[in-house]
Amino acid sequence: MNYRITHRTTYAYSEPVAVSHHAARLRPRDTDSQKCREFSITFDPEPDLITTHTDSFGNEVRSFSIQKLHARFEVVSRSLVSIAPVLQPDPAQTPPWEHVAALFRDPVAGDLLDPCQFVFRSPLLLHEMPLREFAQPSFTKNRPVLAAVADLSQRIYREFIFDPKATSVSTPLDEVLERSDVLSLHCPLTAATRHLIGLPQMRRMKRSALLINTSRGGLVDESALIKALDQGLIAGAGFDVLSVEPPTHGHPLLDVRRPNFILTPHVAWASDGAMQFLADQLVDNIEAWAAGRPQHLVA
Repeated sequence: MNYRITHRTTYAYSEPVAVSHHAARLRPRDTDSQKCREFSITFDPEPDLITTHTDSFGNEVRSFSIQKLHARFEVVSRSLVSIAPVLQPDPAQTPPWEHVAALFRDPVAGDLLDPCQFVFRSPLLLHEMPLREFAQPSFTKNRPVLAAVADLSQRIYREFIFDPKATSVSTPLDEVLERSDVLSLHCPLTAATRHLIGLPQMRRMKRSALLINTSRGGLVDESALIKALDQGLIAGAGFDVLSVEPPTHGHPLLDVRRPNFILTPHVAWASDGAMQFLADQLVDNIEAWAAGRPQHLVA
């Protein structure tokens, strides 16, 4: 069976922006039962730089940057995908779940390395025991693995209740402070956001909470942060920015010597991907200049 797929994403900004960076995973993957026969992608406006790589899951990733004034951006991908019939196993005839679980204990066979990455514990899953207790009635002794999974899926469907009021994009700051285990700041520094987080705000946070700032140093009252760490109001902090950069001699955060505080020199952005993106951009600019088509000129 063949499918023609069109995916359209449109960004409409409230005000024109000069630079935007994007990453798209839009090309369908090739698998044993799925083949991507055709693929195309168009942009409006055209990006000034595009790079392509494959991520660890086999997805083609296109990273692109628009470096001209624009108030709207649209990306459209079109694919032709062939799907082959897949013979579905009889759940009752699959191996006992204990046998399948044993396959993923060290050492793991080479042909199981791909699914093996999904069995590791996650630091984001802090309440593992209640979930295990919920799943146990489905995984009775020697039950076929797909029968157990199907039963668990049905119980989740029947018993889990979606709560639309659990969270909201309009959650008040005080509630965010009180509920967050990790508070990560990603704000511009304006008159309204200077010292957004001070001692009163840190008093509202959990004693086990972490405060992360990789945006602008002035968002946090730095003297208040030192007091909060000294008084145990929060569990720790990680900062990549300071209120004064480069910092002057005697900056208070430079003298903090605590195992629960990390300070880095404004380099949190410098991932392998970001550094490669900058290098590609530099090469692209040089090649354009050598070809007589200079770009990104500064008046």
